[in-house]
Amino acid sequence: MGEFNLERANAGEPVCTRDGRDVEISGFNRGNVPYPVCGVIFLGKNKEDRFRSVWNNEGKFSVFADFDMNLDLMMVD
Repeated sequence: MGEFNLERANAGEPVCTRDGRDVEISGFNRGNVPYPVCGVIFLGKNKEDRFRSVWNNEGKFSVFADFDMNLDLMMVD
């Protein structure tokens, strides 16, 4: 895995979470919001086990709770 790169991700290169979970990016909101990258994190082998999330332009996970799940974005090498 490599550090998240917004331009590469926007070009369609695959990304995952820091802990290795598959991620599907669904959009890059160009608005002035703190977490403009939208997508889905897949929790297991079953693609039905997933949840929607948002990240900032540096790939940092938007945490709405007091825990760290290593869900920052990384580039798949």
